[in-house]
Amino acid sequence: MGLKEECTLSMYRELAPIGDKNHVMLVQNTVNGKFYVKKTLATYHKNIYDYLKNYPCTGVPIIYEVLDFDTSLVVIEEFINGRTLEEAVTESGPYSESEAADIILSLCDTLNCLHRTRPPIIHRDIKASNVMITGDKSVKLVDFNIARPYSQTDTKDTVLMGTVSYAAPEQYGFAQTDARTDIYALGVLTNYLLTGTFPDVRLHQGRFTSVIKTCTHIDPEKRYQSVDELMSCLVRKPAVRLPEMNVASKLPKQKWRGLPGFRSHTPWKMHLALFCYLFLLCFLLSLKQPAVLPPDNYYNTSIILIMIAWFILVLGMIINFKGIRRFFPLATHPQKAVRYAGIYISTHLIMFHLVLLALAIMSFFTLFMSP
Repeated sequence: MGLKEECTLSMYRELAPIGDKNHVMLVQNTVNGKFYVKKTLATYHKNIYDYLKNYPCTGVPIIYEVLDFDTSLVVIEEFINGRTLEEAVTESGPYSESEAADIILSLCDTLNCLHRTRPPIIHRDIKASNVMITGDKSVKLVDFNIARPYSQTDTKDTVLMGTVSYAAPEQYGFAQTDARTDIYALGVLTNYLLTGTFPDVRLHQGRFTSVIKTCTHIDPEKRYQSVDELMSCLVRKPAVRLPEMNVASKLPKQKWRGLPGFRSHTPWKMHLALFCYLFLLCFLLSLKQPAVLPPDNYYNTSIILIMIAWFILVLGMIINFKGIRRFFPLATHPQKAVRYAGIYISTHLIMFHLVLLALAIMSFFTLFMSP
């Protein structure tokens, strides 16, 4: 660490960590009193931060200082007063198609600036928590820790990095990352903005379904080859901004894939599914009232109705009928184990409340309707 770097760094007083990242601090310049963000990076490409400092890009925080130490890089950059897209979706729910398109188009402008440098800068970690929305609706792409310059001579990345669910297949060592890697992440992000989850959990059904599928194609050659292509498709598919008071009725409905066993149209599967459904129906209709209960009440009918409701509820959760899982956070979790546990817990919690309701209704009839 040189004397110049020490003097520069001494002008910034640390105030508090930002979020849960200990290497990202809110600092105040003791000379001008302004607030900045200080990042201490162990993984980095210094030339990328040098370029962003000398040639600022629209939608990227301004870089003020790049201080190179022996084992780390300290970056002093613009403090963005806003919240991440992940926080926005968690707190306020998914965006409309027009709002999501505006955000993605802003990110495309930023990536155009990055991808047109020589060599192109590939962000490699575009995700909801790395995109910020300011109070005036400006979109900022942050966190260039694992960004890398594209090299025409490399066949794959030397260091494999990225975020699960957002990372393209080539980020796992199958090929070198390039502009199409960031386009893949934009497709995942678009789906997240519209549904609150990832394409492999629930694919958005609407005007941008084909755009998301093209962005996230496993083969880079079959994706959009540049952000200009993606932007042209987003502009060709404009979304009408929905009225504030009737948004739910205007949103595109999720296409129903059919009952389990009938989706593939395979004859033996359809026959087996039909047999199972008829067997369950006969079982439900054959339920009898327990002998210990008096014969002049409504328990028998209530038990049958509860069992039928339970069967319909379980089936609806399994096939995600009309997107019912979106109302239960755990049931849309990106990890399968957590998602299945969420479906199980949510179903049984609902059934518990249905049983309580049924008991209340039966008690009412027993008390007030019996002779």
